[in-house]
Amino acid sequence: MFYGVMCSDTRLLRPAYAWTQEHITEKENSVEKVTEINAYWQRRSEEKRAQAYIPGTEEYQYIEDLNKQIREGKHPKWKRERGPHQEFKPEKFERSCLKENDTSKGGIDWFLYREKILLPILYPYIKKVQELNPDKKVWFVDDNVGLHGKAHRSLADIAKAMGIERIPFWPPNSPDLHPIENSFDYLKDLAEEFYPRGSSAAEKLSAGRYLIHNWQYCIDRIVKHLCLSFKDKLELCRAYEGKNNFRA
Repeated sequence: MFYGVMCSDTRLLRPAYAWTQEHITEKENSVEKVTEINAYWQRRSEEKRAQAYIPGTEEYQYIEDLNKQIREGKHPKWKRERGPHQEFKPEKFERSCLKENDTSKGGIDWFLYREKILLPILYPYIKKVQELNPDKKVWFVDDNVGLHGKAHRSLADIAKAMGIERIPFWPPNSPDLHPIENSFDYLKDLAEEFYPRGSSAAEKLSAGRYLIHNWQYCIDRIVKHLCLSFKDKLELCRAYEGKNNFRA
């Protein structure tokens, strides 16, 4: 699995991550970290519930606005008014690979996406983009894969403190609105020039380094074009009222 990041500002080196199999020791060490994450969000949930009873707080206003929508029939999900104990429940973060009956074959889950990509690679990159473009609004866009959303929710307070804003919902099955998918096509063409000499761990690492190098240094022109055309595609989508029936 390969993860790449891109934006129209090509002054920054595009970060990337090539996945490698998680070692059993890494899985065992993650138990304590997951416990810490759950303990943190348990505390935050209790704090938010308490704040929700205090007029003028962000949590109080959220409950007020939500119940107003319910009373006016504008909220399709709920029919009865909601309270702080319902809206500010702590989410339970678990790793399926740590369960005894786990049958998964490994791969990236929400925890690895958080620890290997978001914290060390993506969030620092977004901060640099913001610093280089202080007069622009910087939005982070990824797809709607469940593990992505879960990883972001586990880092919600950190992202807020860093000023990182992620678009919470992006239309599924819309390749025209995912320019990074098109850039991967060019990366695949470059990958065909790599000839593996086996399936050893060392050879897999070499393949990963090859992909990362090409992502960072060999597709500047393509990335610039895709990012600049992204705005036009969004405007077309809006003109067609969200229907994906235009030629982009």
